[in-house]
Amino acid sequence: MACVNHTAGHLSSGSGSGLSPDAYWQLKRAQLESSHSLASRVNTLAVRTVIPDSVFTSGVQDMNLSVALDALNILATVLREEVPMLEPSDLLAVLQLLKQVSDLEIQEGDELEMLEQLGQYYMEVTESILEEQNTGTWSSISQVMVPPV
Repeated sequence: MACVNHTAGHLSSGSGSGLSPDAYWQLKRAQLESSHSLASRVNTLAVRTVIPDSVFTSGVQDMNLSVALDALNILATVLREEVPMLEPSDLLAVLQLLKQVSDLEIQEGDELEMLEQLGQYYMEVTESILEEQNTGTWSSISQVMVPPV
């Protein structure tokens, strides 16, 4: 059993998390101001919750290879075709999903073709969120991101 390497930072929230009150309220404000359009579009296409409406909840079904593949495929499609620039809450939600996929345990019998496709979608989503037009969004969430340990 292997674990997909975790590359994204993680969102720190809740009491005792080390998240400053200012950063917490900045995140809440961004969440309230966002239309959640990315989450709505992705979830509508998936006909299930891929990206929760709130970064403070985990309304996503249990992650397995098939679910991760489907979720990243839909997210990559929406990012490629519909989203010119991400809102702060959208970026945090995408990072949260990428972390869940990164933490996915790979079973010995998992199909190599599915794993290769998962890697391609993961890289496509990562490339999309790192595009230059999202520079300001990255700056606005920097206080709520905690680098991996």
